[in-house]
Amino acid sequence: MQLLENPMPPVAETTVSKINQTSLVIREEAFCGWLGKAEPGERIEYHRGCLCLDRDRDYSQLSDKDRRELIHLADRVASLAEEGRLILTQRRVGESVFSYFAAIANSPAQRERIA
Repeated sequence: MQLLENPMPPVAETTVSKINQTSLVIREEAFCGWLGKAEPGERIEYHRGCLCLDRDRDYSQLSDKDRRELIHLADRVASLAEEGRLILTQRRVGESVFSYFAAIANSPAQRERIA
């Protein structure tokens, strides 16, 4: 019986070195502007990359300034989602690259809390 060589690269190579499409899609100020005007069901892409790695100083390809801004933005988005104001989704766009979206929740009570 002949053993085949593993065709997959090590996990670290796949997850870390392949992330080359990382970008800070929107600045926090612009996100807040959208948040104040968006209607229920509207969504916005707030990050493209791998959020958990892009927040990490050792793995992020973002500048330190952009990485810190991403951390603040992602924390704000997560907080609004925990309050029920936003619905968060993500879509895979490549190997270890995702688009992260925030959508305005539909309930009237949730809309009042955003304003």
